Amino acid sequence: MNFKALFKVVGEIIKDHAPEICAVAGTGLMIGGAVLAAKGTLAIDEVLDEHKENMEKINKGVEDDLVSKDGVHYRDLATQDKALTWKKTILGFTKAYGPALACEVGGALLVFSGFKCLRKRNLALAGALTSVTEAFNKYRSRVIAEEGKLTDIYYRTGKKANEEKTECYTSENGDKVVPVMDDDCDPNEFGVYSYCFDELNSPKNFSKKRSDNLFFVTCQEKWCNAQLEEYGYLFLNEALRALGLPEVEIGQDVGWIFDKNNDYKIDFGISEFIKEHAEHLDDENDSAFWLEMNCDGYIRDKIWKASREARKAGKK
Repeated sequence: MNFKALFKVVGEIIKDHAPEICAVAGTGLMIGGAVLAAKGTLAIDEVLDEHKENMEKINKGVEDDLVSKDGVHYRDLATQDKALTWKKTILGFTKAYGPALACEVGGALLVFSGFKCLRKRNLALAGALTSVTEAFNKYRSRVIAEEGKLTDIYYRTGKKANEEKTECYTSENGDKVVPVMDDDCDPNEFGVYSYCFDELNSPKNFSKKRSDNLFFVTCQEKWCNAQLEEYGYLFLNEALRALGLPEVEIGQDVGWIFDKNNDYKIDFGISEFIKEHAEHLDDENDSAFWLEMNCDGYIRDKIWKASREARKAGKK
């Protein structure tokens, strides 16, 4: 058997599952420490009784002014005898509770080591996610600039375009003919941070009048930007909550970081919609529309610094 190869495989497995192993082992040690502490408590009564008995003998010898076999008075030996008694008692406590304390400390260290290892991995993943998000956003901006927003939707959702429908889009390089999405395309599949504002998703805030909905969303967008500027960061779930939309699992990890060079950092993606439908803002037949939020991506590793800078800016 090749023990070197076996140890290498086992080492890789331990390395891959280090956080879980540390958490389980640490929890086991802490439970074992609690059991040992309970067991030590049963033996500590003997230590306390012996300590009490020895101290009473020393005090009685001093009070009665007794003399030892060597002719030395007990009052002259009292300090030394008390010190020895306390030393013996402390050793008894250490013997009773030492193993339990060692297990508790070792368990806590293992749990924190697992947490530290997991935190490093999460930071690495967050950095990778941020890089991918930035690259993807740049790619999307190039697609929109060259081919138009409908093509961007087409590329991202994988939805088949209606071959009978096309739209002429004028870019810097000339006219482009791009596909038009089918009317039954699900708005919630347009992008990672895209949400449909309709009666189903926001029943309390949705109105049958499109202009009222757009006014409400615009006001909430400005409020979110004000919160962003004041606190330095804003989570996606806070924006969704303001709109009355259901919160999402990633909403407490992704969001926006304030940029002092951009007063209105948060964009719900409705400005273009308002321009395109300026003549039909009062339409009551189709007052729903989709929002595409320009989240910065993962922000949990940046909120402390952003919050600190926002507090400094507020004091000026």
